Amino acid sequence: MQFLSVRPLNQNLSESSRATTATIDDSTFIPMSPSRTMCTDISLAVTDTIQVSETNFESIRPAVEESEKIADSALIKKGLARPIRVEIGGYGGNGDGLSPETFHVIHGPRLALLMVGVLLGMVPAALDETIVVTSMYSIASEFNALAVASWLATTYLLTVTAFSPVYGKLSDIFGLRITLFAAMALFMAASVLCALAPSLTVLIIGRCILGAGGAGLLTLPLIIISKCVKEGQRGKLLGLTGMVHCISSVAGPIIGGAFTDQITWRGNFFFNLPICVVAFILVFFTLRVPTPQGSLWAKLKRVDYLGTIMFIVAASALMLSLEWGGKDYAWDSGVIVGLLVGGTLLVIIFLTYELRLVHEPMFDLTLLSYRNVWIACVVSLAVGWVLFTILYYIPLFHQVMHEDSTLIAGLSLLPFLLPLNIIIIGVGYFTERFKRYRAVVSLGMVLLAVGVGLFYLMSRTMSSALLGAMLGITGAGVGLCFEISLIPAQREVKADMLAQVTAIVNFARCTGGMLGVSVSGSAIHQVLANTVGKLEMPLPLSAIEMSLGKIFGLAPELNQGVMDGYVGGIRLALLITFVPVVLGLLVSFFSKRKVQSARP
Repeated sequence: MQFLSVRPLNQNLSESSRATTATIDDSTFIPMSPSRTMCTDISLAVTDTIQVSETNFESIRPAVEESEKIADSALIKKGLARPIRVEIGGYGGNGDGLSPETFHVIHGPRLALLMVGVLLGMVPAALDETIVVTSMYSIASEFNALAVASWLATTYLLTVTAFSPVYGKLSDIFGLRITLFAAMALFMAASVLCALAPSLTVLIIGRCILGAGGAGLLTLPLIIISKCVKEGQRGKLLGLTGMVHCISSVAGPIIGGAFTDQITWRGNFFFNLPICVVAFILVFFTLRVPTPQGSLWAKLKRVDYLGTIMFIVAASALMLSLEWGGKDYAWDSGVIVGLLVGGTLLVIIFLTYELRLVHEPMFDLTLLSYRNVWIACVVSLAVGWVLFTILYYIPLFHQVMHEDSTLIAGLSLLPFLLPLNIIIIGVGYFTERFKRYRAVVSLGMVLLAVGVGLFYLMSRTMSSALLGAMLGITGAGVGLCFEISLIPAQREVKADMLAQVTAIVNFARCTGGMLGVSVSGSAIHQVLANTVGKLEMPLPLSAIEMSLGKIFGLAPELNQGVMDGYVGGIRLALLITFVPVVLGLLVSFFSKRKVQSARP
């Protein structure tokens, strides 16, 4: 980006002893006395105008003529300016050259109402990550399609993950308001489609669309906080988003089970509408930020359609292979091999296209060259993997071992949630004051490694106190890392990359969550299949997996065998998370200790 550097104003624009002022976008610059030498630069963007008061010299003059060529500037021709090239600094660093769309600080009651609005929008999006976990087989049985019941949960997580990074670039092109409202509208329309679905096929399609909208409701609040909130408040507000996300995800199975048992499963989706309407109204009146300039057609032409489609298809293929492998299809089946090979080839084509062929890529892959960015991605992937493995399968452990209801099984996560939510808020205040991001993230990964490693002790006869201690340590680790790892990544990059880096880190966490559900589900299925295969079962394995109640009608020796299979599978699933956690711990030590001071 080229700027005009005007120096020194007092010597060139006025010979009087009175101070000469220059007004640029309502900011007044008063130079020093003419008797002193002034060497301070004042930088003007090429489209800015300079207005000099108290003199009749160049009273109103554009910095650059309509040709927008620096050489044509009247200021240069008269020797009043020289062309320079300014490299925009890091996020809030020296020489940012921030545009009005980059940062627009909101504060006071307006900020409070805005936060209520965006957090309310996150609630249904996070609820839908888990709301069908306890009711998907009841829903599928109504349509006589039990074989594809798991798709109800998988499709939403899949599209949330695939669309998360897309919203970063879209918010840069169209602006935060329009992008968020579009995501809300898409989410509400999909909720109506799911609630009124006449068949399971329509319901699954609706869940896919729901995930596309939900990705925006989960990603854009993080970008809004990063762009519209002062530095001193960002940490704790990011912590609030993490707390709302986690609590809503835990509440999902409870609310979903209650609607399905007491009213109808369709209530799971009608429930989204009033919350989204309130969120829409609050955001509409409080999120008043500048919209990027340009016509709608010009903005539409900037969208990287081919890159976006390739990314979504490649991500979907690879994730489906992990979700179906070993359960719906054998790992060496044509379907799984085709998904793995096709997805991998498409990733290679996508990377080549984004790096070499497209002028304005949807995903700026150069972001991964920043150390704090790729470290934040690795840490977020590990945290998401652990979080969703626990959210999905610890309640299952209680339902199998103790015949707990959906409500009681959900409450079994309290030892995990309490330290997580307390720490996730407290760590925001701590890091805002002391700026010890690397120490906090590394400590969190250590606690995660310890907590996950302790699940090696999980057994059918373990005490509730021991399980609670394991969950408490793990929850503390998640709380320390959930959002704070994002801040150093944001501060390292240029201002115009802020939205994209936020979306990419959130995508990494969503990917971890998807892997946690799919890989863990495959592990549990394999262990359970091996265990049940050694027993003389009167029921097929699929019948047991679709209805846990059938376990308790088995003969005692068969009942114990199935329980052992479930416990062994859940223990293996939790221990698998140790691999990404250790990787995240190792890379966290290499993050930059000092990052630039953030603005505004």
